[in-house]
Amino acid sequence: MRLLLAEQGITEASVVGDRRSDIEGALVNGLTAYAAGYGYGGQEEWVGAQAVLSDFPSLKKHVMLL
Repeated sequence: MRLLLAEQGITEASVVGDRRSDIEGALVNGLTAYAAGYGYGGQEEWVGAQAVLSDFPSLKKHVMLL
């Protein structure tokens, strides 16, 4: 992730995921992590996420605030 962001000149990004690896990958790379509560993962996998998004419309609303 870090290499791709650097290559593309991206300085700010967020990750939305439903698995522990998604959340951890975001945090290790200094990105904001959001848990997709509508995905396959469970609450035990979302530790460290900024927020748990309950459905796709809430994701859209949240992203529009950024």
